[in-house]
Amino acid sequence: MASARHGTLGALAGLLTLLAGGDLRALDPPRPDTITPPALPTPSRPVSVPVPPSGPHKAATSDIPPFALSAFTPPDSLAAGQTVSVPLRAVTLPEPLLAPEQNTGYLPAVGAPLRDSNPIANSWLTAEALLWWPKGAPLPPLVTASRGAAPPRFGGPNTTLLVGGTAGSPESAGGRFGYGFSVNEQGTAGLGVTYFFLGPRVRRELFGDTPGRTFARPVIDPATGAEELLTVSRPGGPHGSVGVATSTRASGWEVNGLLNLVNGPQARVNAVVGYRYFQVNEGLAVTQLTVSPGGDVRSADQFDTRNRFHGAQVGLAADLVHGGLFLELVGKVALGQSTGLVAVRGETAGPGGVLPVGVLAQASNSGHFLTSTLAVLPEGTLRLGFRFENRSRVYVGYNLLYLSDAVRPGEQVDRGVDVAGLGHLAAGSDRPALPFFRSDFWVQGVVIGLEYRY
Repeated sequence: MASARHGTLGALAGLLTLLAGGDLRALDPPRPDTITPPALPTPSRPVSVPVPPSGPHKAATSDIPPFALSAFTPPDSLAAGQTVSVPLRAVTLPEPLLAPEQNTGYLPAVGAPLRDSNPIANSWLTAEALLWWPKGAPLPPLVTASRGAAPPRFGGPNTTLLVGGTAGSPESAGGRFGYGFSVNEQGTAGLGVTYFFLGPRVRRELFGDTPGRTFARPVIDPATGAEELLTVSRPGGPHGSVGVATSTRASGWEVNGLLNLVNGPQARVNAVVGYRYFQVNEGLAVTQLTVSPGGDVRSADQFDTRNRFHGAQVGLAADLVHGGLFLELVGKVALGQSTGLVAVRGETAGPGGVLPVGVLAQASNSGHFLTSTLAVLPEGTLRLGFRFENRSRVYVGYNLLYLSDAVRPGEQVDRGVDVAGLGHLAAGSDRPALPFFRSDFWVQGVVIGLEYRY
């Protein structure tokens, strides 16, 4: 009985030792061929390792030494068949979020930096639709009117100036196209060429043979300097009409080198150095038809001007971006030679034949005349639009182009005409003369474009 009690007490002591977290190896000593790992501290209570939820990872803390998670993985069960509450296992970290520059959408993420390995694109193509307005054509007094049969003397009472002053120019549609490429691997230097054109726009006005009104062309008597009238139509006769037409056409091209100066996170600035060519052609035509029993008489005066500018050009081009939006500012100025050509010719056709003179275009001022001078050609451009991930862009903007020195057709008209000598070639007269007056010219308007970079 005593031995049985002693055996029972020994078993109970072993069990209590097991439950108290004692050395388990004493109950099941290792066999001679088993390699015993280093002893680990035995926690006083079962260890639970929480699995972090999805989101930013925060390192878990426990009483287990750092090497226990990587250097040694305990078995799921103890030697005596006892299991821990939660087996230790590797913690899975959440996937990191994509950085802004790794955004895979069509547009860059808001705040994405503009900086890249090539500040200037490898190659680019641009196509723009232009809707521009040229500066109005300056005109001398060409057509006047009055009510009834009273003579419409220029500057007199009961007289309306129909054509004179500044004629409004209608909008002109055109296009601008460009191509460029980087010239070095770093993309810090490039070369580009641009061509633009504005289609010809013509403004026409026709007056005459209106019941109850008199129309006339005001001229100046060369001998006295007084205002005179060349009657076109009047109630009761004579009958006829007078027409005035103005035209404008412009085009140009430029070749520029680009050098990157600033390649910041949200801004890029390039220097522009190159060569600029610009031309503008304008015309003024005044036609008259006089109806008479002896036969109709037609006359025409034509004044054409052509301005050509060649010069060296410098400037700056800045890009400012915020996400998919961009603002581009370009300022350039060219200094060079402006050459102006004035061509004047006239014609009169009637029962007596055809003469190479009109009313304002006589032998004294007809022909071709050339002049050259130093001029400045500045240009400013503003573009606002969206850029895509490959840096291609769509935009709308404003453009202003200014030529400091130009000959305009209306300013080459001299109204000093001998009315009595019309219809035949006057000999030895120096009027009308060619004033060769010079002024400036500008064109401005809306730009809608697409730029493809590759």
